[in-house]
Parts: sequence; structure tokens; C-alpha cells
Amino acid sequence: MALVGIKDCCQGGDQPFAHCLACAREMTCDHPLALIKYMQRNEKLREGITYSATSIIGCARRQILQQDIPFFEKPLDAIPRFYGDAAHDLTAQLLSGEDVITERRLWKSVWLPYPHVSHGDTNRLHEFVLSGKSDQRWGDHKIIDLKNTGNIPKEPYPDHEAQVNVYDWMGQGGHDEDGNIVNEKATRGFITYMSPKGKASVTHEVRIWTPEEQDAFIASRLRPYLDYLDTLQLPPVLPAHIRYAPKSGKPLMMRDFHCDYCPVREACDQKALADTGTDPNSLAYWLDVD
Repeated sequence: MALVGIKDCCQGGDQPFAHCLACAREMTCDHPLALIKYMQRNEKLREGITYSATSIIGCARRQILQQDIPFFEKPLDAIPRFYGDAAHDLTAQLLSGEDVITERRLWKSVWLPYPHVSHGDTNRLHEFVLSGKSDQRWGDHKIIDLKNTGNIPKEPYPDHEAQVNVYDWMGQGGHDEDGNIVNEKATRGFITYMSPKGKASVTHEVRIWTPEEQDAFIASRLRPYLDYLDTLQLPPVLPAHIRYAPKSGKPLMMRDFHCDYCPVREACDQKALADTGTDPNSLAYWLDVD
């Protein structure tokens, strides 16, 4: 399935894109027309892309549900992507003429054995086709990824280091949109964090993993999808963990922050309640752990 419209429309309820686009043109919508068109365009651009560098690093349960059901998304949750993609597009224009390839999408296949032998065949394999688009791949064998953020981290986030390495993995035997085979092993990786809020930017170098480490990581991130394909059992809900209240800084046991911005959270929670008899929100959400 796919993203089909706007969640919690300013005129009430969930509405299809056609409705919200018409309202935005008439200036009866709280959100700009460009943002709504961006959300619709992004969904069309991702048609045929099931597994990406970003999605396999994120929540597998969310990814599977987004493939299985039609869903709606809040425009406010799309704003960070809107600004991030605008920065990437402008960067690509400004680097024209440099020894760099920007925003090039690659595809690469990996065959993995099923973890369960449901049908008596010990040699059953499944082909995953992964897609990814690195921000910058320079001719001197370095990959640079740009991240727009509210607060710049002191150290690069592990997921971001992993993302750079998935891009590098795709550059070793993957192919581009024209079908050309790419063999470009990176030797250095960098993540540049830019914060409009903090008016700052910081670049961190990250380690480029060995091919064996990259293969093992990708296999581990695809394991939940193999389980689902073999058993039709969804991966578990992301576990709660200690977070800190925005104003008081008090430690609280809360849902994973990715759940706060998940467009299929309601369906995810309903499915968890039906399967386990427990609402994930009742387990730990704004509960004092002192």
C-alpha cells in the first residue's frame, strides 16, 4: 500500500491528497501547497522501492505495515524531510563541476536463507533488493552524508554511521539507474550535521567497515523481514526506554521517540493489542521511573 493523504486534516479527519491539494490552492488549508505536493511526490518517487538504506536501519514493523496498509501522515512530520531534501538538492547544484557524484540512486541484491524451515526445504533463499541514494560520493573514494538536525550531536549517531556503510556496500557491485555496474569501495566516510536552529555545522568522520562487517550488519537488519515472510508474524513494537521530559529534564520511561513520528503508529498499536492483549502505550509512557 502507500501514503494516501493527510492525517488530522485542519478541516477534520483524514483526507486524501486531492482534497488537501484543492484546499491549499484556495488558501483554506493551514499547510502550504508545496509541502502537500512534496509529500505526494515523495510517495510516487518511492514506488517499487521496498527496502532502502534508511528503512532497514529503522523500525522493521513500521516498514512492513507501511507496505501492507494505506496510511495517512501529518504534514508537520514531513517538514524536516522537506527542508532536508531542499538542502540536498541545492547542495547538488552548488557542487556541479566538482569531482563528486551527488544524489545517485543505486540498487544491489542480497540473497539470504530463511531462518525457519516452514516447508521442509533447507535451501530456501530470498532475494532482497536494497536501494539507496548517497548524498555525495567523491572521486577520491569518500562518502559524505548531510544531516539537518535541531541539535548537533557531540558524536555521530551509530545509525548514521551504519547508513554511510550501507551506501558503501551498495557501491560494491550494485548498479545505477542506467544499469551500469558500480565498483567504488570508499576509504573514508563523513557525516556533516547542520542545524538551522543552532546556526552551526559540524563534520564527523566515521569508520568505513570491512565488507564482512557490512554483510553481517545488512543480514542482521533484514532478519526481521525474513521472519515475517516466513511466519507472517510482525516484528515486535520498539521497546520503551528512559527518556527525559522536555521541560523538567526528569527521567521517564517512554516509548521510543521514533514512535512519536510514526504514521502507522495507531495500526501498529491496535495490532499489538490484538496479538498480545496489551496496549503498548500502557506498558511505559510518561511513567516516572524514580
